[in-house]
Amino acid sequence: MNKNFTSFVVWLWLSVFIAWAACEKNENGNKELNKNDDYVIYPDDILQIQEKMPEYSLILEQSDSANGLSFHRIMDMQYDHQGNIYILDSGNYRIVKISTNGELITSFGQKGLGPGEFKNPSLMALDSLQNIYIYDDGKKKVEKYNKNGKLLISVEVKYPVSDMVVDGKGNLYLALRELFKRKGTQLYLYKYISSDSYSSRVLMLQKNVEYKIGGYPGDLVVSTMQVDNFGRLFFSLFEEYAVHIFTEKGKILKTFGREMKKIRLPNFYKNMLVSKKQRLPESEKLMFKIPDFYPNKIRKILIDHARNKIYVITTEDINEIMLMNKYPVFRFLFIDKYDFEGKMENRIKIRLLKSNIQIFDVHNEEFVALEINPKVLPKVVRFSLKP
Repeated sequence: MNKNFTSFVVWLWLSVFIAWAACEKNENGNKELNKNDDYVIYPDDILQIQEKMPEYSLILEQSDSANGLSFHRIMDMQYDHQGNIYILDSGNYRIVKISTNGELITSFGQKGLGPGEFKNPSLMALDSLQNIYIYDDGKKKVEKYNKNGKLLISVEVKYPVSDMVVDGKGNLYLALRELFKRKGTQLYLYKYISSDSYSSRVLMLQKNVEYKIGGYPGDLVVSTMQVDNFGRLFFSLFEEYAVHIFTEKGKILKTFGREMKKIRLPNFYKNMLVSKKQRLPESEKLMFKIPDFYPNKIRKILIDHARNKIYVITTEDINEIMLMNKYPVFRFLFIDKYDFEGKMENRIKIRLLKSNIQIFDVHNEEFVALEINPKVLPKVVRFSLKP
């Protein structure tokens, strides 16, 4: 009797502890990521990798001034539902819309702090009505413009924005991050409810993220996200290969991802990061760590709304880096393809020929990207994948 009672007490205590751990919150009561019942992480060798080559259907030279398409410091590119491409031409303080044939349709913006003016625009998002959302790090604002470039709404943001998307109802999702804390940075994922002012917001996630020098695409950008046609949010930190699907109300429906082998940094790459750290202000040096392993697993999540497919872009073999003018260039890029329920359908390895490719968006299985080669100016490219 005593033995049975003791076993029951132990079982009850463990049950309570497990339930508490599954629902654990931080000391402020804010939500944190926890594994849920629907948590699928595929083994690294789940599918055979198919090697493919990019097949370009559009190439725009940044230096080409014909038709007003001379670009300087492109920060973002997005497709609309017709396949037109919007380009955040940050160095020229403007937004450019080009057709599927690469011809200029319209552009707006200039340098300044007023409506239709930009100081340091760094992120862009589109909604279903072709309204354009711009995060300007210089102005510390997210601004909503209509397709003609008229300012509709301006939202001040306290912290820098790591990523930004808009759903079909016009709700705005911002991943905000605090700066320069020795133990890392707090990441806040907010949903701003669609209205004339975006004055109401809901905290969906809070998590501490450690700074590491050598991250992609920037040391302070720590997450990537997309939203599908059903209002579900797909979110992941760069440091983990785990894509979390949120409902509109902030509940995690499912988490999916893939195991990835740790990649130890080569000595030449470490030396480059040491040199980079030495150039930081003294107040910042202690806040950044040089990792033993490559810090980021995910580069970007993309959704092909025309095909209802998800693409997760990774860089997985740092030993396949070549130096060009002392600039590291990856020889391969990896893309995992999933359906909308997180079932993996394909694994693709892209061979890069003496250039990096930074992919921004996908539409009808065509990717729009920036081809970066240290020897020449970057190019805007659109490509599909062929065997």
